[in-house]
Amino acid sequence: ARLRGDHEAAARLLTTASELARSIYRARNQTVAPQFCAMIEGSRGYLAAATGDLKEAAARHGEALDLAIESNDAPVLGLVLVGVAELALRQGEPLLAAETLGASEGIHGMRDLSVLDLARVEADIRAALSEDAFAEAYAKGRTTTLDTLRVLTDKVLSA
Repeated sequence: ARLRGDHEAAARLLTTASELARSIYRARNQTVAPQFCAMIEGSRGYLAAATGDLKEAAARHGEALDLAIESNDAPVLGLVLVGVAELALRQGEPLLAAETLGASEGIHGMRDLSVLDLARVEADIRAALSEDAFAEAYAKGRTTTLDTLRVLTDKVLSA
């Protein structure tokens, strides 16, 4: 529903999924993988950003990031960082967005073409920057490690 642009249906479905997953994850000895919860919260972040609620988007992407770090799952962390990159762009920070997108690849270890929003987010960031500026910021982001990740993401999520 989110990818089709049906924001009302997406909000309803994602809220239900989030409530169910969180209640099971937190109440039943964490039987739902944090990766699953991270993916739901990340989708809620994309939805909030698409509807113009950047404060809610930051909160949802922040929760997704916490869960992805907790999961210690590099592909899920990379997926979540694509959403954080989009948020940085929506906040008017295209260099920070390119750096965060680079961090997505660096943390994951490779470019993940299975991330449905990746091509759109990258194209939007590239459109906001010169090719050289994008390449430089992206390369800088690729050097991000788990130890330095919060320094980068806090610039977006605390804005």
